[in-house]
Amino acid sequence: RALIRALLSGESPTELFASLGMVSAATYSLVAFQLLRSAAEPRGLSTLVATRRRARRIEALLVDRFGPDLLVGIDGDEGVILTSETCLAALGSLRDFSRSVHAALVSGSEGPVRLVVAPPVPERELPARRHELRRLLDIASRLDLPAVPVLRDDLTLEIVAADSADRLASVLSPLDDHPELRSTLETWLAADRNRTLTARRLHIHPNTLDYRLGRVRDLTGLELTSTRGLALAVLSVLAKRLHQRRV
Repeated sequence: RALIRALLSGESPTELFASLGMVSAATYSLVAFQLLRSAAEPRGLSTLVATRRRARRIEALLVDRFGPDLLVGIDGDEGVILTSETCLAALGSLRDFSRSVHAALVSGSEGPVRLVVAPPVPERELPARRHELRRLLDIASRLDLPAVPVLRDDLTLEIVAADSADRLASVLSPLDDHPELRSTLETWLAADRNRTLTARRLHIHPNTLDYRLGRVRDLTGLELTSTRGLALAVLSVLAKRLHQRRV
């Protein structure tokens, strides 16, 4: 843990590496994760004890499965994993690695886990990368994205929406007094613009769907049949959700 803290704080822990009989790597891939709690879990002292035991169990499981070169640090419900590019190459692609780590975390925590993985970077860039992954986990949490392993680039749309959340969210402001229209737009986009599926999910007639989407266009100015309008609609829906779930 001291080694991880040093690496993520921007220090150069040469002596610490030597004392542990380890060699610093040229680059590291960083994993950030959240252990999602169940509402039924107990609180209080028993939870603190259980959390510490869970952390030890997860750390032991990861080291046993991936080897001692994997650096693991868990603090409460959050954690980080560092692996060298050499170690990563032996484990397969970055996506394969993310899936394997996620499966181990789910097994060790006995619960859902949200996880983001970034490509290898030099040691000096780890603090900035850690800050970036914390932000991505926050974005994923606020959007209530599925607790599955994702790569940093998988969240490109969400990052763009978060960077301009206020401006993009304002595009849908005309729908604030028409929740059924906003729900229709979100459902339609989630169904990949499939008219039949959207109508079925909303329990409405396809013609009613067409009418509602026409109202969305009239109120917001979004041309949902154009590439630009569709892209703006997707980003605006994401931004509106982020804007409403600020922490």
